[in-house]
Amino acid sequence: MSSICRCTTFFVERLHFGIEVERVQEVLQPPPTTRVPGTERVIGGLVNLRGQILVVIDLRARLDLPPRLSEQASISLIVRTNDGLVCLRVDALGEVLDYDMSEDNGLPLDSLPDTVKGPMRTLVTGIWKLEKSLLFILDPDRLIETEICLT
Repeated sequence: MSSICRCTTFFVERLHFGIEVERVQEVLQPPPTTRVPGTERVIGGLVNLRGQILVVIDLRARLDLPPRLSEQASISLIVRTNDGLVCLRVDALGEVLDYDMSEDNGLPLDSLPDTVKGPMRTLVTGIWKLEKSLLFILDPDRLIETEICLT
C-alpha cells in the first residue's frame, strides 16, 4: 500500500487547504448561480452543471470566515461526497501536492493550534507542515454534515 497522498490545494482567506485529488472531479470558473431564498448563508445557491443541479457551499461561510467581497474572484471545485457532487466556492486554486505519509511531516489532530477555532476543528482531518505554511486537509463529507441539510 502506498503511503503517498495526493491533494488538490486551494486557499480561503489566506488559509491553505487540501482535499484528496480523487475526490475532486473538476475545477472551473464559477458557473451562474441561482440563490435559494431562506437557506443558510453557507449555501451559496444552486448551479446547473451539464444538466445536473448541484448545491454550492461557500467555504468562507462554512468555515465561519468573513464574507468574500463582491469584487473578489473565486473558483469552484466540483467535489465528490458520499451524498453526491457538490460545488465548493473557494478563493483561489493552489497546486496538486504529493505528500509522503510515512515521513514525519504530519501533525496529530489533537495538536491543532489553539488559534484554530470554530467549524475548522471538526472539518480538518489532517495537517501537513509545508515549507512556509500549514496545509489543512478537509473531509468533503464532513463539509456537508451537521448544520447543513442538502435534502
